[in-house]
Amino acid sequence: MLQKLNKNRGGFTLVEIMIVVAIIALLAAIAVPNFLRARKRSQATRCLEDLRLIDAADDQYAIENNKMSGAVVAWTDVQNYLVPTIQAAIKIQDKDAAAAIKILERTKPYDFAYPDSFQNLYPAYMRGLAYLQMGEASLARVEFQKLLDHPGLVEMNVIGALSRLQLARAIRLSGDTAAARKAYEDFLTFWKTADADIPIYRQAKAEYAQLSP
Repeated sequence: MLQKLNKNRGGFTLVEIMIVVAIIALLAAIAVPNFLRARKRSQATRCLEDLRLIDAADDQYAIENNKMSGAVVAWTDVQNYLVPTIQAAIKIQDKDAAAAIKILERTKPYDFAYPDSFQNLYPAYMRGLAYLQMGEASLARVEFQKLLDHPGLVEMNVIGALSRLQLARAIRLSGDTAAARKAYEDFLTFWKTADADIPIYRQAKAEYAQLSP
């Protein structure tokens, strides 16, 4: 009897397969957004934890130097470089580029500083991303060009390479297709030995292909 049933049951029917696919799609529709939201919350939480650590270090400095807790500490690189850059990154992540630009105002005098805790022209790079998000192509180009003009400050940080891509995007946004194509070629040549599966590298190649004559 069992052998007869197994013989008659040759495989899944099309309806059964469609039901399974529908269930998988439903589970994916539920799980993927939750995963993305969880990752975003995790990133924001990490940034907030970093800010709390900085605040704790601020208090510790006040204690060690006989200052009142909460007193303003003249720790220039933290107050005018590190903290606003982190805050701006959070605003950019939240698609609030105007707020990021406002926050980064106090970093301008220190764009080319080289503090021990944080270097590599990050404020200029973040300012460029914010301007790019706002559609301000010319202002974004100025910021990304700072990184390309000062490789000694950027060193081997990945934002040095990425600034080439962001510059290409800013030029494309300005409407200069020929110059944008050249800028994309510069980036792709610079990263020609990169892993071809890196998402941003693949995205750059796709954007360049759209500009091809």
